Amino acid sequence: MPVYAPDPIPEPCRLCDRPFPRPRLTRHHCKPKSKGGTVADIELVCPQCHGMVHATFTNATLAAVYPTIDKLRTAPE
Repeated sequence: MPVYAPDPIPEPCRLCDRPFPRPRLTRHHCKPKSKGGTVADIELVCPQCHGMVHATFTNATLAAVYPTIDKLRTAPE
């Protein structure tokens, strides 16, 4: 009989708070690398939120207006 690994413990997306297995979350640089962001600026977000962020905002806007996950949560979009 095969032994199955248990499902990973879900972690919340840092934007929408929906739970996802960690491997499904993507790394979002709150301050874009092209604007000087480092690993300290990374937050784990779900693919849906990550796509929406980059479809809505330019890297310049993310760096200037929403350089942290808390600021990004305040975005009216």
